[in-house]
Amino acid sequence: MLIHYAIMGEHHEDNQAGVKIEAKFEAMLARPYAKYFGVELFPTLFDKACCYYHTIVRMHIFFNGNKRTALSVFLVLLEINNYTLNVEDIFLEDYTVKIAHDEHDCAEEEVAKIVEELGLFLVHGDK
Repeated sequence: MLIHYAIMGEHHEDNQAGVKIEAKFEAMLARPYAKYFGVELFPTLFDKACCYYHTIVRMHIFFNGNKRTALSVFLVLLEINNYTLNVEDIFLEDYTVKIAHDEHDCAEEEVAKIVEELGLFLVHGDK
């Protein structure tokens, strides 16, 4: 929530900040820890970060700023765990818009696609 409010304030859109539907917010928080027959659907930190990224963009958790918040949450999760993506900002901005407009039916497959595509650019801080 802090990231969302900071982004909205930075863009002078404080009056459009906040959670649209509480149940969607709660679902977004729980989704990266979902299991299917006892097996985690998103087992790695990167999988979970991609899941949050996708969920915030696609579920429209907030009144406004969903794409900006999703990308920032994604990058902060990577950064605090000593990871970065070796790509230009414009690539990530365009990629975020692409996620928003994807008409794919299976959310888990969409997240797997994000993991596969962006995983190519993942760099650990020790390297």
